[in-house]
Amino acid sequence: MKTIVTTPPPEMTSDSRLRQLLELAINSTADGIALLDSESKYYYLNNAHVVQFGYSDASELFGKTWHIFYRPEEIERIERDIFPLLVRDGHWRGETVGVSKQGTPIYQEISLTFLEDGGLVCVTRIITELKLAERKLQAQNLSITSIVKNATSGILLEDANRFVIESNAELGVLVDLDLDPDMLRGSNCVDGLHIVKQQMKDPDGFIAGVEELVEKKIPVFNEIIQLKDDSYLERDFIPLTADNELQGYLWMYRDITEHERTKKSLEGLVDKEKELNEMRSKLVRTVSHEFKKPILNTLTGIQLLQGQLKNSGEGIYSKALDHIVEELQGLNESVSKLVKYEALYDRSEAATKPVQVRNLVTNYLHYHFRLFMLSEKFEIEETATDESIRVDIDLFNLALKNIVENALKYTEHNDKISIRSCIEGRQTRLSFSNPVTTKTRPDRGQLGTPLYRANPGDDKGLGLGLGIVQHVTDLLGGCLDYEVDENRYSISLLFPLNEAE
Repeated sequence: MKTIVTTPPPEMTSDSRLRQLLELAINSTADGIALLDSESKYYYLNNAHVVQFGYSDASELFGKTWHIFYRPEEIERIERDIFPLLVRDGHWRGETVGVSKQGTPIYQEISLTFLEDGGLVCVTRIITELKLAERKLQAQNLSITSIVKNATSGILLEDANRFVIESNAELGVLVDLDLDPDMLRGSNCVDGLHIVKQQMKDPDGFIAGVEELVEKKIPVFNEIIQLKDDSYLERDFIPLTADNELQGYLWMYRDITEHERTKKSLEGLVDKEKELNEMRSKLVRTVSHEFKKPILNTLTGIQLLQGQLKNSGEGIYSKALDHIVEELQGLNESVSKLVKYEALYDRSEAATKPVQVRNLVTNYLHYHFRLFMLSEKFEIEETATDESIRVDIDLFNLALKNIVENALKYTEHNDKISIRSCIEGRQTRLSFSNPVTTKTRPDRGQLGTPLYRANPGDDKGLGLGLGIVQHVTDLLGGCLDYEVDENRYSISLLFPLNEAE
């Protein structure tokens, strides 16, 4: 038996297949597609359009108008602003804000096209996430703009191509120029530099400095720039990157004129105080070595003469000499107190008590060398906490005085003196370190020797300072440690911790 196969007419197969493919394509797209009749009622919606608005089946929407997807205020906007353009042009594309079945807003991009029968083709794409991202970005930009606008620093924000993204009015105030932030936005920073440089003390150096920073792309903070009117700005430069790609540059300027002038004034006072310290040191040496010895010699001679006068019966002269001896002894005592030296050699003078190590040196410097503290001459690191040592605070301060004055005397104007206190096992170490030169570098082998000067090249004297420090340290049960290299000289006081701890 022969099998007969019937085949549909070619035209029917083609139309059916095409219709099937079109329907599959329409329902597979992520865009919502809907058809409306001349009365604006839906008679076809693909799956995407149904799901976009929170519905489960297209049948819920058949016969309803597009108004179901919008709030009254949006309906009014569409009918007032969009439909006239749609009628005029036959099509319209833009954004609308719909509402889901659950009542939540839906941001969408929509395309409308008129059909010949008066109906509409509506294609929608949801852009809610995009709009939220745009709003977040707008809020961030608004915050950044507000920060830049109200900052007390002058701010300039450039893109990677050196065009201005944002700036503030304070920038113009700082450089004494009329710089409108709105006019600067989008301008070329390279061109603007040649205007700003005219306000600088060193115009060419200013340009070269900016170019170097941009070329190296390394953050720089607290860079000082001097203007032609002798005011000062402090500049920060920060390259901005994201995902390892350069996005732009942030420049921040601050007025530090008063700070710099105060600093220079302090430096002048510090120099004056250093000079006074040196004069005082020379005076003490003079009093100690030029006055004390003659006084003692005179006393000895008078006392010998007194003995001879008493034996010879010249009592009246002896009594006169008694008065002179009394005066000289008083003068001798005053000199001794002034130089605070002889009393050190009497152990009964050392009245020790527990003293907390924390802030011990800092407190002394604040009280006795305040100007140097204000001028940041000292770099201090104190790591001790509740530990204490037993010292006679007056003698201990006398040792600190000699160490600090010695360090101040043999450091240049811009050199820093490093001071560190720390705990090492059962003892505390107080270190004082300062730069030295070939001229001021002491002889390591001679340090600690009685009457040796830390700087023998200075004007001659017995160098009692180190002798006092050595004796005080020995008297209080501590020891000295010296370190000398090509560039630095350090002296450390080491004292055992209080046994009660």
